[in-house]
Amino acid sequence: MIKLVKEAYKKAMEILAQNEGKLHEIAAYLLEKETITGDEFMEILNRKEETKTESAEHELVTE
Repeated sequence: MIKLVKEAYKKAMEILAQNEGKLHEIAAYLLEKETITGDEFMEILNRKEETKTESAEHELVTE
């Protein structure tokens, strides 16, 4: 039983690490809006993650 829990924990941590950017996006959204619907969550999750260069270019265009 302990081995199963440890393996599940390890897998969960790997998934979180692989999706850290999405985790931060969702956290930022929640800080702003306080709630999130399932559709909004999935929209963020399915969005292509911007690279730092793309993000900087987007900021320059929108300013």
